[in-house]
Amino acid sequence: MKLEEIRERDENEHVKYIKEHVCDCAGEKDFIFVSDKSDDWETVLGDIVYRLVKEYGLHVYFDGRFNDYASIWLNQFKKNMEDYRCKGVLAFINNEYTASYATLLELMYSQTAAAAGEGKKGLPVIPIYLDKLTKLDDEYGQENTGL
Repeated sequence: MKLEEIRERDENEHVKYIKEHVCDCAGEKDFIFVSDKSDDWETVLGDIVYRLVKEYGLHVYFDGRFNDYASIWLNQFKKNMEDYRCKGVLAFINNEYTASYATLLELMYSQTAAAAGEGKKGLPVIPIYLDKLTKLDDEYGQENTGL
């Protein structure tokens, strides 16, 4: 994201509201982990998540410290996903999501025993499709998702 876009996101009233209500492993409330591509913040945070938090009282976790280094983010998302209060993942999927190492890492990690807890096979994932994946024709003329 460009510096101007980062500034716009940080100053957005809906994003500020969500940040004030973020739940995480340090708190006492169960929460849902939000996995999204940062470029989609207007739709994901500014519209959908904002409404879920404000109108329906959903407790969510998302990386509200957007600009931290990757090593901090890696430890932070794992720690929150592994917490017993994390009850699942809202994955906001589009073409960019499927090509991002960060979002795919979150999604893959959510399916590990470490994230799900002992004896479980993974956290529940609720996919929210922001747009349809582009279909590509392969050399045999068959459609695939390009993954």
